[in-house]
Amino acid sequence: MPTVYNAIPSSYGTRLWLWLKFIASHSEEELKEVIMLADKNPPVLKAVGKLAVLNEDERARLIADSRNKLQWDIAAVTRDAEARGKAQGKAEGEALGFAQGEARGLAQGEARGEAKASLTIARNMLQRNIPIDEIAAMTGLSKKEILSLIH
Repeated sequence: MPTVYNAIPSSYGTRLWLWLKFIASHSEEELKEVIMLADKNPPVLKAVGKLAVLNEDERARLIADSRNKLQWDIAAVTRDAEARGKAQGKAEGEALGFAQGEARGLAQGEARGEAKASLTIARNMLQRNIPIDEIAAMTGLSKKEILSLIH
């Protein structure tokens, strides 16, 4: 990280440069340098102060670490729950769609089979010279459908 704030010489002394220097500080000497440079930047001074308090107070640091871990755990559990919910919803939707499609397909197949059977029966009845009115009554076919079988 030290190369980031040194990479842009024209940014030396700017607020961004000071924040980058603060973030990249790895020793007390580097933090002291940030404090000296931050006399005109109260937010950076405040951050340095908070860091010092956290570093001095082991209990506060542990609490902060625990809070961060809890937030990460909650995020992970939430992502996992969302993924499982989506998968379950997808599976249920596919199963429902399949069942509905199967039922529709069966109904259409039965209707086609019944229509084909009625036409076959009507053909046989026509071959036996049964009157068209009787064929229509017995098969449920219209006279027009029965007449189309003659030609």
